Amino acid sequence: MSADPHFSWLLVATVAAAVGFVTLVDVLLVLNLRRHAEDRGEDFEVPRGLRIMSLLLPLGAAAALVFTGARDLVQATVPPLHSLEVSASRGEEGWDFRYSPEVAADSLHLPVHRPVRLTLESPEGPLTLKIPALRLERTARAGAKVSAWFEAQVADTFALWGEAGHRAPEEGLRSAMVVHSGPSFDRWFASKSDLLEMYPPVEAGRHLVERHGCLVCHSLDGSPRTGPSFWGVLGRHRVFSDGTTAVADSSYVRHSVLQPQSQIVQGFPGVMPSFEGKLRDADIAAIIDFFETLRENGEEQ
Repeated sequence: MSADPHFSWLLVATVAAAVGFVTLVDVLLVLNLRRHAEDRGEDFEVPRGLRIMSLLLPLGAAAALVFTGARDLVQATVPPLHSLEVSASRGEEGWDFRYSPEVAADSLHLPVHRPVRLTLESPEGPLTLKIPALRLERTARAGAKVSAWFEAQVADTFALWGEAGHRAPEEGLRSAMVVHSGPSFDRWFASKSDLLEMYPPVEAGRHLVERHGCLVCHSLDGSPRTGPSFWGVLGRHRVFSDGTTAVADSSYVRHSVLQPQSQIVQGFPGVMPSFEGKLRDADIAAIIDFFETLRENGEEQ
């Protein structure tokens, strides 16, 4: 759907002009043939071939336009596989553009020359999103979703606004679409997805443990899984499969995260992968802070 009514008027005018042109040509042709027949004193009758041609030519032209339009419609409707997925909804104070469970912003940030699939949803009442620079307008009904895909071609900042219900654009729903060039979008995304920037260390540590799938193999309540539980891990005496022992302190946790195969706790398989290059020193420190909060009752204090 267009972001303004001019496209709809242009479409109607184009169809009307095409129909009028075909009709005019057909009428002029028939009138010309009739005049020549009258000049020769002959009875006029529209030739069968002319009748067939006058039907087939417009139908053929219409079929070509429909085929081309259908192809373009499919291309406009189905986003490429590598599209960036962004969901848009109304937050407490304005727009909520969400890129992942952890990454969200109140303005739309996009990389230039990369397809983007934008999904608009509204739990309560209709919500309209308008981006005039893209000639894009989408309206999500209550409890429904609607999506569109596009590719920004120019790195710049553009206006973006929304309407709730059928009211005029709301101040709280006025925002911007920021199109980044080069690696600046990656830097922006990394800054927004940095859990240490988003949460206090202990909370960030818990989110890091959840994000990297640690709780698939390790519990928080003392129950054994594929790996030892994180419950009361710090200060615990560990016995390893090679017979050596150590006290689980912060150095042990750091070593286990980066080189898990060097010290395998007795009774557990050595299947943990290394997180070297995936977790920074600050991330590991936050995880250790989270482990400090795990007490004997298995709950976070």
